[in-house]
Amino acid sequence: MTVTSISAASKPAVFTHSNIVAGVVANHRELDALTAALRRAGVDTVETLEGEAGANFLARRKHSFVGLLDFYLGDMETESRRLFANEVQEGHIVFAIPITETNKLEVVKVVRANEAKHVVCFGIFVNESFGQL
Repeated sequence: MTVTSISAASKPAVFTHSNIVAGVVANHRELDALTAALRRAGVDTVETLEGEAGANFLARRKHSFVGLLDFYLGDMETESRRLFANEVQEGHIVFAIPITETNKLEVVKVVRANEAKHVVCFGIFVNESFGQL
């Protein structure tokens, strides 16, 4: 299992693409439990945003061209990014997991069973919230 902490200088593979499940865990204990459960479910990649580095990554996205479009054409992804930024500022950990259509429901099930909140799925054409957004 590869868990990568993303910063403003990073080139994330997961956070910038569609077909992900994202959410928030309170601390590293919850993240460790989640990644262990995901590993058992066959997931091998997780990216995280936390602390100042995570806040800087989200701020960079907010002030990019994408952020400008979000301001005028806001959607669930925009709202999630705002919510995730607040969670990072509160010291929590935001995660993103790449998914396929075949493992999406299993990943969501594992994530929700492991104390994650604000769980969302971003697809190519459809975004879904799984509660608490």
